[in-house]
Amino acid sequence: MTTLLVWRDASHYDHRGPRPCTICHRPTPLRSHRGEPAHKTCAETWAAAHPNEIRFISDATTNRRDADDHA
Repeated sequence: MTTLLVWRDASHYDHRGPRPCTICHRPTPLRSHRGEPAHKTCAETWAAAHPNEIRFISDATTNRRDADDHA
């Protein structure tokens, strides 16, 4: 089962441009919490295949009243 990562923080987007994803090697502007270039879906798939390793993590969640995804 794949667990979805929460990467809402702006630090996951690198405005300097795309770099090769460390998993699929295709360009991505996304970065992990450690600054590692990775598509979110690649990171989720990798995490599901390696449940005992902590390489990709979700952002800390807040208990904001407006934290839902509704428009």
